[in-house]
Amino acid sequence: MEHYRQYNRMDNISTFIVIGHHNVFKFIGKKYLSVCDPGDFTAHSDEHVVDDPAVISYLRDQAQRYLGGLIQEIEEGVFDD
Repeated sequence: MEHYRQYNRMDNISTFIVIGHHNVFKFIGKKYLSVCDPGDFTAHSDEHVVDDPAVISYLRDQAQRYLGGLIQEIEEGVFDD
């Protein structure tokens, strides 16, 4: 029941996973991103599938913000060192 209550307040969601056809993205907190192949991903029993459109929209915005920051750092040449 605790997990369900956390999803009622979207700003409490700090970790979420996006499973795509080519990659699985695990967003942890505001600074950590893990990417793996879907074949290498193992789901855990305490994870929940989100089907609420409002929560999905919120998570999409969060994911775009995190990935946008990564793209900006790449464009600024952070990895050129």
